[in-house]
Amino acid sequence: MKALTKKQIIAIILLLGLLFSLPVAIYLTKQKQEIRPRALQGNADLCFSTIDSAGGSCQTGVDIDTSVGEEINILAWTSLTRSALRISGIDFRVLYDKSKLEVVNVSPQVSDNGPFTQVMHLSYNESFDSRYNYLRLSEIAVKSDDQLAGGSVPLANITFRMISSGSATIKYPDDNSYLEIVGKDVGQ
Repeated sequence: MKALTKKQIIAIILLLGLLFSLPVAIYLTKQKQEIRPRALQGNADLCFSTIDSAGGSCQTGVDIDTSVGEEINILAWTSLTRSALRISGIDFRVLYDKSKLEVVNVSPQVSDNGPFTQVMHLSYNESFDSRYNYLRLSEIAVKSDDQLAGGSVPLANITFRMISSGSATIKYPDDNSYLEIVGKDVGQ
């Protein structure tokens, strides 16, 4: 049997080092990618109210009839179905009559003390179909589990302006399509 050269020994040591470090690197990468993977679909209701606080009666749609040029403020919020649920992120859409309304301002509920800490996406006055435009908002909470919001959670204050006369509808898409909500069940 022929003796291994110095280059061959170094190559074998590097290959073995790579072979043993690869599983460790994959394990550590997986740990970094885990960002609250538990979906809360089916455990939250999307609601609207014309008052400035979440809670109370949950309306999934609002019909308004005001004068042209008049503005109306709507609070979008979610009601988690169990007290042990906490929300860490949401991506949702609001539909509104494109011939009657336009969004003039969106104030996401984002602050250090609010339910969310960052806005990941915000767009509005985008066409959804022949009847509706939509607003899309994605918010996340970069907080520890015990600091996450639960119960009735405000999502955004939305200001609409009437652009033509008649009754106008503001609603969430039917069957909660276009909704992604994630969080934690602290009761487990």
